Parts: sequence; C-alpha cells; structure tokens
Amino acid sequence: MEIKTIADLKTKLINAIDEIDTSKVTLCDLKILADTISVLANINDKPFDFMEAYSKISTMGFGAKQTTLSDLKEVE
Repeated sequence: MEIKTIADLKTKLINAIDEIDTSKVTLCDLKILADTISVLANINDKPFDFMEAYSKISTMGFGAKQTTLSDLKEVE
C-alpha cells in the first residue's frame, strides 16, 4: 500500500473539484463546494513537529494567559 501525504490528498481533491461540471451544480451543491474549498484552504500540508508544539504549550501554559490555537499557528 502506498503512503499518502496530506499534500497528495489535497492535490487529488483539488483536481476532483476542477472536474465538476458546473452546468449541473445546484445552489446546495455550490454551498457544499464552497465549504469544501474553505476547508482545503485551511489544511496545512507542511510537516508538523509535535515536540515543538508541546514545548510551546508547556512554556506558555503556566502563565496567567492560557495557550490558544492561534498562539501555536504559524503566521506567514
């Protein structure tokens, strides 16, 4: 069995969306498609270092402010 990466799956899903016959898309389909594209845009396909994230949580979590997801999210 071939190992799939997040980037591979994201590319396949983008290609599948590209193949959709837009003449047959209903408003409901369009909403689902927009939601799917929104999720795709937020998928981070870069390798994730769990130990680095854990160290950020452990160093930031003991103060007065709790660590949030936005603290861990990489800003580009």
